[in-house]
Amino acid sequence: GSRVDYVDLTYHGHEFIPSPESTFESGMVIEEGYYGDNDFVDVEKARVIVEIVGGLCDKRLGRSTVHMKIVGCDWNKVTKPQLVDLETFTQSGPRQIYNSVPAHLLDIQVREIRDRDNGNIEHISNFFQGTQPIVRTIDLRDTNAADVAIEKAEGSENPTNTSKGITEEEELKGDTRNSLETTKKDEEEGMELVRFQYDGKLMLEFETTGDELACTSYSLQDEYEGADSLHVFPYMTGFRITIKPKYEIIAGEVYCDIVDDNLKLRVINQVGIDDNEGFDEFLAEMRKQNEAQVEILEKCRDGCVYDIAHDYVNGTQLGANVMDFFAAGRPNIAAPYVKYMDFSIEGRTASATHKAAFVITGYFSKGPGNSFALPTHKPIMVLRDPPGGLSYATYENVKTTIELEMSSTSTALHHHFGIEVKKTIEMGNDVCVGLGASLCQELWSFHTDAKVFGYEHDLGGIVQKVEKTRSTQFTTTWSYQTSTDPWTAGAMSDVFVVPNLNVMYREVYVVNWKNESCAVDQTVDGKLPVTTAINLEDEKNQPALAFFSRYHVEYVKLPELERSIENIEHSISLCNCTESPTNICSVAGEGKKKSCDELGEQFTYLRSARDEWRKNLMMRDDFKNNSIVNWFEEVGT
Repeated sequence: GSRVDYVDLTYHGHEFIPSPESTFESGMVIEEGYYGDNDFVDVEKARVIVEIVGGLCDKRLGRSTVHMKIVGCDWNKVTKPQLVDLETFTQSGPRQIYNSVPAHLLDIQVREIRDRDNGNIEHISNFFQGTQPIVRTIDLRDTNAADVAIEKAEGSENPTNTSKGITEEEELKGDTRNSLETTKKDEEEGMELVRFQYDGKLMLEFETTGDELACTSYSLQDEYEGADSLHVFPYMTGFRITIKPKYEIIAGEVYCDIVDDNLKLRVINQVGIDDNEGFDEFLAEMRKQNEAQVEILEKCRDGCVYDIAHDYVNGTQLGANVMDFFAAGRPNIAAPYVKYMDFSIEGRTASATHKAAFVITGYFSKGPGNSFALPTHKPIMVLRDPPGGLSYATYENVKTTIELEMSSTSTALHHHFGIEVKKTIEMGNDVCVGLGASLCQELWSFHTDAKVFGYEHDLGGIVQKVEKTRSTQFTTTWSYQTSTDPWTAGAMSDVFVVPNLNVMYREVYVVNWKNESCAVDQTVDGKLPVTTAINLEDEKNQPALAFFSRYHVEYVKLPELERSIENIEHSISLCNCTESPTNICSVAGEGKKKSCDELGEQFTYLRSARDEWRKNLMMRDDFKNNSIVNWFEEVGT
């Protein structure tokens, strides 16, 4: 005899209606008999946001087929009027909002991804629907309650109220609006969002400045141990490298250059160092001049780990990258004449690596080298003093260049590397392209000390010299005034200009890359060519040129030479070199031993110097033609 007006169903605040098969009617009276199949259907709807994207860049993958299903239910049994077919949807963009899905626990899958030609993108479809399909389960049962709460808060905030001009109230309203927007976004991201992300294959893109490679007919796999890239750099040259991690989502079409924050880049650098004999001594010599140069050569030789940075444009994150400076050290003289830099990603299961091969071109010394001094008894010019009385000559800002030519039988020097073995690092012109000058100077702190090879001295500076290929030059600018002493006017005040220079030379291997053949230049027997590297430099703590007056040569220089010849003759006699030419004896006044051959060479040199000066002091018919100024024709003989 009871009367049933309604059934109170409480489930997360949802709305229920009788099912189509139900016989329930409001106000029905319970009589004797069976009452069953009075089912009720939850018709509460919710919103779900589905993202199907490529990487953290949210790239569009294609046209997706999305499948949704209530956990534990078969939707096909629930049809009109309560529900329509909600099994599959077609989603064309990376993000789509579905506003009328059951407010329940939903299982959501991506069944397939198709391209613009309606072809299945298999590698991405297989990622989402492999042996274990990716299923995202989301609980939408309480999302409507959250929406109602936010709507009430928005109503109470009432942003349409007129302003009272009170700063605190305006700030409070602004904070409230921002807070509500944040809450709504958090609800969407946390309670309503389902994200399917395909990252793809992580790759490392390598860029560098100063690369001289200009050919492609080489095999990385066969010739360079399977390296991923080949580069050519002159020795002792600084360069900038940039590593750009990125994900390949669809080859040739879709890439993402934003990577996870937990990823790190490991770098192992062998380009600045080598295992050849003498490397430690080479570094020690460099360290005396500039510690920073040594540090950049040795940078990351045992491995470095870098954080991966991102660029930001208008607040948008993009462009993952690692940038740093390195320097090419000495060439590798063992085939295939390369050094390597290895890059790898740390912080994830799937690894990404890049192996860069570097051919370092330039000279590699075969030994310590030798030197000889230019003879000071061979003046390079004569400065004439005008005849008579108190007259004198002044020579101002005279630029003198001394040039050393290689003999025709000597191996030609290489035009690309100049004439000297470099001992300092020079910075390429493009190293700082795109960087501010102050930033570049800070990162490349020693660049002001870098010197170029094949150089000349001019007014105390050092400038690059590239116009000479088979010679070395030393240029100096000087001023001089002849004597004003009336007692030595004319010939006795003439001045002989002589060099104080050393010629440094050594045999070197030449590692030279030929873009025409796309390989390192070799001799016919497959070896590296050898040449002689030369440097013309001034004696330490002495001027490049010496100025000897005729009086000085006759009364100071020649007597010194005579005494030296007598001392050497005495040493040769004491050493009994005539009877025993292989003897080794102490030299008086020098505190060291010399062989008879060395004493004989020294004696010959000193005697030649004496004879040359005697000859130079003699007035000859062509004397005035060899001087820097020809005074009156009737004077000087």
